[in-house]
Amino acid sequence: MNAPAPLLEARGLRKSFGSLVVTDSVDLVLEEGARHALIGPNGAGKTTLVNLLAGSLAPDAGALRLDGHDVTRFDAARRARAGVARTFQINQLFERLPVFDNVALAVAERNAAARSMWRALGSRPRIVRRTNELLDAFGLADVAGEPLGQLPYGRQRLVEIAIAIAIEPRVLLLDEPAAGVPSGETQVILDVVDGLDARIAVLIIEHDMDVVFRFAREITVLVDGRVYARGTPAQIAAHDGVNEVYLGARSPVLSDG
Repeated sequence: MNAPAPLLEARGLRKSFGSLVVTDSVDLVLEEGARHALIGPNGAGKTTLVNLLAGSLAPDAGALRLDGHDVTRFDAARRARAGVARTFQINQLFERLPVFDNVALAVAERNAAARSMWRALGSRPRIVRRTNELLDAFGLADVAGEPLGQLPYGRQRLVEIAIAIAIEPRVLLLDEPAAGVPSGETQVILDVVDGLDARIAVLIIEHDMDVVFRFAREITVLVDGRVYARGTPAQIAAHDGVNEVYLGARSPVLSDG
């Protein structure tokens, strides 16, 4: 009996901007339920790789398969409909709209109702119900009516993750979910990610090594657009080369890992 195909499989992804190669023959595999972190020094090509996975960029070479199906030429919208959701290093939300409306728009898009959102939400009970479920799950029900831009940044990131989950993804790509978030609120984001459906494959880009080692079951290290190392948190913590090129002298996080 053949083993099931990986949920998301990138093979030989390559991307250049002019003469600058930013993604150089990268392979990456996410199984169902993966909790995978992507780390590397600034300029390593991490966000470019996520853009290639999400469909925001088209690769110059290589292939991407989702649940065994070739999605290499799918754009971001088509890839999202196929089940790949992502957040951004800098959030891309409607700051003047209430939190509820931000999430409701994503729910409507998932239900192919976004074009008719001008109609009263009262006539869309399924959208209202699902939006309220998400707000409850993410601890945002108490701020549903507030303009999103007035929330603390950590709660804005939670709204962004709620929006990504609203499209019911199979793969969730989180670009620095803890960036700019006060340390006291980082655990809330980790708790939310931990509470996601165990079948969703999650990939995070993150510079905060405490977050990485608390979240990941597997880590990929990029350096100069190439995969430099891959392994469990314990293997990466013990990898002398990773410490030298990126992590520096052993920190308490690495020593404990």
